[in-house]
Amino acid sequence: SEFGTYSYNTRADILVTWVRAITGSAPSTTAPAFSSLNTQNATIGKAFSLAIPVSGSAPIALSATGLPPGLALVDNVITGIPTSSGTYPVTLSASNAYGSASAAFAIVVAGFSSALKVTAAELVFDNDRSSDYLAIEGRIGVGSRFKPDKAKVVVTIGRYSRTFKLNRKGESTGSSWSYFDLDGTLRSGRFTKSTVLFDLAIDRADLFQELTILGFPETSLATAGQKIPLPVSITINGVESSSTETLKFDGREDLWVLSR
Repeated sequence: SEFGTYSYNTRADILVTWVRAITGSAPSTTAPAFSSLNTQNATIGKAFSLAIPVSGSAPIALSATGLPPGLALVDNVITGIPTSSGTYPVTLSASNAYGSASAAFAIVVAGFSSALKVTAAELVFDNDRSSDYLAIEGRIGVGSRFKPDKAKVVVTIGRYSRTFKLNRKGESTGSSWSYFDLDGTLRSGRFTKSTVLFDLAIDRADLFQELTILGFPETSLATAGQKIPLPVSITINGVESSSTETLKFDGREDLWVLSR
């Protein structure tokens, strides 16, 4: 050819030699590898973040299975706010052009401190379906940045149990006279404090049969100053808090009130 003959050597070893000559080191051609991962601890309602300790030649594709509800793998970080307690075995997988690797560890999610504190209670027990009710107010822990929308609350009194579903305002949904509401400052759909007020009311229904079993007499048979323990349990998103409160019969008002 009038332009002469030219030859090009594209062998990998020649390319490595060029890179070494320019940078002083050979390009990385290593398969992914994970550093040792110990059991990780998290808490419901609290932000969690874990950078994945993986090495190898980029780009590396990462995936994770078995993550607790509320957590997700974003780039190289497991992040989010756990919503359910328990021990979750997690498997990590990594791959690139030179191989693949996997690693297993556990994330243990602890429940938040629900800190149930009853501040007021009132029971009318006249054996009258139209007027009998139980009302309880107080404070309860819900965890950091708790989102009430669609949260499930289970109220248990003795053997009686009732489930409420909350809306985005923290109020129970449905048309029943019975209700369970949370009250606190919301920002972006989440409570700004980990402890909020609650307001519970239950109409007669099946509860009053259980109250009889617990030893509560009807108003006409109660004695002024009589005291009877009332076991109360409130479970929010799987985290239970229990307390036994004592109700005292107020003969002047013909109702049971919280005894202090």
